[in-house]
Amino acid sequence: MKIKDVMKRDFVSVPRDATLHDVARAVLCSGGAAAVIDDDGRLYGVIVESDLLPADAAVRGPGRAARLLRAALTGPDPDWSRWSAGLRAADVMQPPASPAQQDDDPTEVGRRMLESNLRHVPVLRGTILVGILSRPELLRLLRSGDLTLQRAVERLLWRCRFAPPDYNIDIGIDDDVVLVEGEVARESDVRVVGSLIAALDGVSAVKNLLSVRSERSRALA
Repeated sequence: MKIKDVMKRDFVSVPRDATLHDVARAVLCSGGAAAVIDDDGRLYGVIVESDLLPADAAVRGPGRAARLLRAALTGPDPDWSRWSAGLRAADVMQPPASPAQQDDDPTEVGRRMLESNLRHVPVLRGTILVGILSRPELLRLLRSGDLTLQRAVERLLWRCRFAPPDYNIDIGIDDDVVLVEGEVARESDVRVVGSLIAALDGVSAVKNLLSVRSERSRALA
């Protein structure tokens, strides 16, 4: 299996001067990311849901960010509209991660994504952008055994009532190591969630990146 077998070929791209409203619609339609390119198709950056929310929203986790962004667009949210009015794609984009080539080994790229907390990696054919590699999709495809463990973790969290709207937790698995991202209601929840997952059979370690929801996040919920 090669990167080209699991990457998204129908990725969304936007120009550097695109409005944030247009970028937000593109990112939500794409399922998580948009590539920022120039007129010649050269890659300048990548934008994900959290890049399209004010910094003081202090949002962690792609699921939570997508929900807030969708609510801001459909509301519409006047605070978000005022914040985004003068901004363009180039103002909020992040520098692209080191690209992968379409014939690279997905296992090695997947490990690099997990270790570096990367959610998306651009994929090139030579120097041409041909796709976007998504970490959650890649890990699900590569590690069917880890998918079983992920479902066990998700069932545990729901059973213990760590569920939306007060909790927005995303789980990733790599060789029995559980990566936990997102937002919880209280500081003590960070420790409790980590301890519950660590006690599951088959979990060798927990990488806990949970954060406590800010007052701003609660107001936007």
